Amino acid sequence: MTTAEKMKKIPPAPTWDLESIFSGGSASEDFKKFRTELKTRIEKAEKEFPSLKAGLSDSSQNNWVSFILEFQSIIEDVELVISFASMCGSQDVTDSEAGAIESEGFVYLANWEKMEIELQDLASKQSDDSWAKLVNDERLLDIKFFLNELREKAKLKMPVEMESLAVELSTNGYHTWDQLYTKIAGDLKVDFEEDGKVTEMSLGQLATKMSDSDRAIRKQAFEKMSKAWESRQDLAAIALNSLAGFRLSLYDRRGWESAEFEPLKNSRMQQKTLDTMWKVIKDNLHRLKPYVDAKKKLLNIDKFSWYDQFAPCGTADKLYAYDEASDFIYKNLKTFSSDMAEFAKMAIDKRWIEAEDRANKRGGGYCTGTGK
Repeated sequence: MTTAEKMKKIPPAPTWDLESIFSGGSASEDFKKFRTELKTRIEKAEKEFPSLKAGLSDSSQNNWVSFILEFQSIIEDVELVISFASMCGSQDVTDSEAGAIESEGFVYLANWEKMEIELQDLASKQSDDSWAKLVNDERLLDIKFFLNELREKAKLKMPVEMESLAVELSTNGYHTWDQLYTKIAGDLKVDFEEDGKVTEMSLGQLATKMSDSDRAIRKQAFEKMSKAWESRQDLAAIALNSLAGFRLSLYDRRGWESAEFEPLKNSRMQQKTLDTMWKVIKDNLHRLKPYVDAKKKLLNIDKFSWYDQFAPCGTADKLYAYDEASDFIYKNLKTFSSDMAEFAKMAIDKRWIEAEDRANKRGGGYCTGTGK
């Protein structure tokens, strides 16, 4: 029995539960109200920020604390707007409203980032003693590390006006790649033949065929995937090269000499650490050969191809239904980590996982936050 035939005999996997966040998806009235209130809060914070420019003192510290706490709360809600819109778009790439809302969320993010730039600059101008007193306020202890890091970042940036302009330009340029990619990938469909039948599939559905036990199925999936993306390679290349050019121009203005500077800072890593990691990888690449040779033998093939990476070794008499697979994961995680097992169980029970095999889903898996 083929994998496709086995799939027909098991119940469909469930969808995730977005209703628990905002009922109604991208058209949710609650979500619309949430965004309206968030916009009002951002505008209020922008009006209140100038009051901080008088500087830190015993009499102004409470104002600083209140602003920072609201500033922190706002970014959590901005991330929720972007995340929820992205989830709506992930479950249905034809949901144009979700894309529009995600763009709206990036406008809110830009407004927040412009305040962050001004806050960085203002923080860098305060005395060390005043700043230490602020970040050691018991109301801010949980974000003390973030605040100290925020203050240091001002030393690495352009003047406030130029950084603010860069943020505004990024909203419609730099950050729009995700939406462009989603649109391109969502529009791509392929005709896939299995068991004598031809079915139209999205790239997300096609990706599941890359781990089929039948090598001919894997090969067909790989070739269909490659051909589909080849039809969009010029568009993708133009977009990616433009993004790289934007970053390099921005880095040049900031005086950053390496393209690795920003990702290293964001990862809180030193160049030496990254170099060591790559050296260890390079020095141990030879260890992959025995693994590849062993898998070639198990698969009874002479040449190891890209589509053999995820191939299962051996055969299975059955496919697991979603509930069976969930139970299998829980039991095996529990053998070495009760915390991980319970977390996985919670994610499954609360339906945080979008597992249904259907058309118009965005390809690939990812994790995302939902704010508070």
